[in-house]
Amino acid sequence: MKSVATVLSYRLGGTDGVSVEAHKWAWALGELGFDVRRVAGEIAGRAARDDRVIPALAIEPAEGRRRPTPARSSAPSPAPSWSWSRTSARSL
Repeated sequence: MKSVATVLSYRLGGTDGVSVEAHKWAWALGELGFDVRRVAGEIAGRAARDDRVIPALAIEPAEGRRRPTPARSSAPSPAPSWSWSRTSARSL
C-alpha cells in the first residue's frame, strides 16, 4: 500500500504562484512513490478522480456559503511579550 500525500490550498490547478508550486510538489511526491491527492476550495482545469473541492476553503466562497468566523471575546488582546525596534534590527 502506497503512502498518501495531500496537497491542500484555497486554490489549485491555476497559473498563480501557489498553484504552480503545489503542482511541483505534487509531481515530486509522486516521483517519490506517494499517491498524491488535492484538496482545495477551487480546482482549475481537469480534476483527478481523488481531488476534493471544499468550497469553504476558497478565497471567495460560493454564493450562499460563508466561511466560519472565529469567536471573538470582548477582552482586549494581551500586549506582545516582545517588541521590535531599530536597535534590535541593527543587531541582527
